[in-house]
Amino acid sequence: MFRGAPFIFLAVVMDAALAASVAGFLIMHTQLLAANCTTIEMYDDKSSGTQSLQLNRMQSDVDKMKQQAGPVW
Repeated sequence: MFRGAPFIFLAVVMDAALAASVAGFLIMHTQLLAANCTTIEMYDDKSSGTQSLQLNRMQSDVDKMKQQAGPVW
């Protein structure tokens, strides 16, 4: 064996780990694109539904308007 063998082995192991993580990243984002969802929508609790998200956003907008002193442009 030559002296660089441990470094080559380490490089191959690190390369394989990086390739596996990038492959997982691409698979997850391909599933998101196929489902036409964001990560929050995909991994959110299915029992809550998207209706509660819309209501929370509307309530947040109403609260912001109440806090403003002047006209809303």
